Amino acid sequence: MFRKGKLLLARRKPDITNGGKWEFPGGKLQRGESVENAIVREMDEEFGMDVQPVKIIGTSQEKIHSDLIIQLIGIYCYSRDQIKFLKDHDMVAWIHPDDVRKYDLSPADVKLLAECKPHIETLKEYHHENIS
Repeated sequence: MFRKGKLLLARRKPDITNGGKWEFPGGKLQRGESVENAIVREMDEEFGMDVQPVKIIGTSQEKIHSDLIIQLIGIYCYSRDQIKFLKDHDMVAWIHPDDVRKYDLSPADVKLLAECKPHIETLKEYHHENIS
């Protein structure tokens, strides 16, 4: 999620899985749902925010435990909407992409960032110049 060249991170509430870790907002895909529809739905449910998915820019997998592997799909999104509430998070931050390593990201998000970083720079420049 980008606005004016800044990336959105959200910190998970302390009493849920990965509590206190920062992450890229998103969530689980529902059966038969496209990744684009999922991010639109999840951003509405978790933040009350309307978003526009632009492009899939990377994927990563993380083994959580012996019988659970998660796959993250990085989708470059844009929005002019405001965050209206926080459901599973207690804090958000709009940060410069170069500052993301200053945050305690979950391991899966660290891997996803590495996959997405080359695309983020290109798309960030395009959207900052043409949409902001």
